[in-house]
Amino acid sequence: MAEICIEAQIEKIGEVLDFFAPMIEHLPPKIKSYIGIMIDEIVSNIIYFGYDENHGLITVSMNVNSEITLEFEDDGMHFNPLEVSDPDVDIPTEERDPGGLGIFLVKKLSDAVYYQRKNQKNYLTVIKKIN
Repeated sequence: MAEICIEAQIEKIGEVLDFFAPMIEHLPPKIKSYIGIMIDEIVSNIIYFGYDENHGLITVSMNVNSEITLEFEDDGMHFNPLEVSDPDVDIPTEERDPGGLGIFLVKKLSDAVYYQRKNQKNYLTVIKKIN
């Protein structure tokens, strides 16, 4: 499993994507796109909502075999994204409550998402099957 640790700063997301690009370059374009979207959405949510003043570290790990396993670890504020209700995407955008679309998208693009809080840290695991 490959791992990168970044400071919780939005400009660092590109470093995460670049770091994992060689691991998924052989995959179909659609899968690569899904992985990029999921990393971007999860890391940006951790940065924007997990820390005051964007202080902290985020560790992202990836394992690629018959499926892709992404693991996100941060010591930001406790937040279980699986407890967030899915937005009602059938109503017009301007009538929806803000937020929640990124997590909704991750849940739709992945095959499984798991969360746990342990030792004052958030752990989010996302699995995407390769077929």
